[in-house]
Amino acid sequence: MLSKADKRIGKPTQAIKADNVEISRKELLLKDAGTMAYEYLQNEDYGNALEWSNKAIRIILIIIFHGITKV
Repeated sequence: MLSKADKRIGKPTQAIKADNVEISRKELLLKDAGTMAYEYLQNEDYGNALEWSNKAIRIILIIIFHGITKV
């Protein structure tokens, strides 16, 4: 999702807004990492599932300790 938006505007997307909802880049990265972890888990590729789960955890820690701000 982010790569399509980045290509469309020609620079890194900081947030996506729709009506009164705004999703930050970090939130989108977290969603992508969680989705990838789930897909690998469903395919019984536990090594990649663990790798993507770890990425999701790192993103969560960044959000907790730094707040949801622009990247």
